[in-house]
Amino acid sequence: MKLNSIEPFNGDINLPPSYTAPPDKFHPKGKVCVLDRSGSMGSQEDEFKLTLSMIKALSGLDAVPPVPSPGGNTNLIGKIKKIVESPDFGEQEIIIVTDGLDNQHDINDFHVGVTESGEPRMINIKQENYPNNYDGYMRARQEAILDYLAYIGAQVHIIGIGNEVKELLKMASSRPMTVAHVPRRATASQVATVVGAAINIVRDTSVAAVDFSTAEEHSAATDARIITVDNLCGQPEAEAEQVEAIQSDAARVYVGDDAFNIDTFKEAFAEAEDAASIIECANKYTRGVVMWLLTLSLTQGKVPGAVIGGKLAKVFEPPEGAGDWKVNKLLSELKNVGIVTSKKEQKIELVVEGRSRTFTKVECYEASPRASHLVSQLAGDSEWATSEAELVKKGNKRKREDGKSSDEA
Repeated sequence: MKLNSIEPFNGDINLPPSYTAPPDKFHPKGKVCVLDRSGSMGSQEDEFKLTLSMIKALSGLDAVPPVPSPGGNTNLIGKIKKIVESPDFGEQEIIIVTDGLDNQHDINDFHVGVTESGEPRMINIKQENYPNNYDGYMRARQEAILDYLAYIGAQVHIIGIGNEVKELLKMASSRPMTVAHVPRRATASQVATVVGAAINIVRDTSVAAVDFSTAEEHSAATDARIITVDNLCGQPEAEAEQVEAIQSDAARVYVGDDAFNIDTFKEAFAEAEDAASIIECANKYTRGVVMWLLTLSLTQGKVPGAVIGGKLAKVFEPPEGAGDWKVNKLLSELKNVGIVTSKKEQKIELVVEGRSRTFTKVECYEASPRASHLVSQLAGDSEWATSEAELVKKGNKRKREDGKSSDEA
């Protein structure tokens, strides 16, 4: 799946993107993922994190990006209009992840087609036109939003989470869009399977009531188009390996407004380097070693600091001129600035490059949720950190930059 952006929204349609594809990875027919971060999403964050992690897996992103904390109303129509009416939208597809109905109420006019004379066909939905009938007003509003989505011509995939969204999914299922339901307390396997089916299935036709003899038959036909745990519409269940991966990723999804970006990560890292008294000439090499550990933690969880520093089990030789190479001190300072988390383990076994190592009474580290989405990117930043291929492993001989092998230096 080609993912071009992840766009959160609530009552505010101008929340910054959680992810934007770099120019060389943008696809004209790729997908824009629109994430509902309204207050009601807070009651189903587990299902949301699994859904987002499955989208990450399908798109091949290195990490799940952070998302804003839930809060406020749901301005779905405002966000969709902003995206599709942008001159850059073109032929992209839309994935909508939401838990309920649009309730912002600040857009009343909906463009849902074209008249015979070529003029825009508009629908005006105002609450004042539904006195003492809020449910009727809300239903009419959602119908108008869905008509707008159908009119714009883009392929739409709606992934609804929880119980409150069922009415919206029922309304949407008769239209030319893909509709899926993730139930409350869904397992990782169920989420992976439903979301995978929702992305893979394309529905570009409507199910019109006039094509059925009774309303009951029409209702049954539309229900059959909703992808659920019990109705996968011919799609296979997710494989165990994929389920395990999204469970691991979901645990690292950071929800909040203070996640690191590239600049703040580097600033915090530099602060930790100063506090640990890492010699400037050793900074780049030391960053490479630490990023190696953090990369390892993304797949193996807690990693003993002694793997890269300490008297018992160093993997890497120290950089030239490092003096007292205080790697473990740096890890401690990186915890203070929020880049890593740590926990002391009485005993832990770690496999590195096929070799099993056992550590006792050791401080273990991993990338913090605030920073984990940047680890792969920064580990590959060869101007900022020495790449893994250039790190000198203990006992190995290789040419250093000055032309001497590690045992000659």
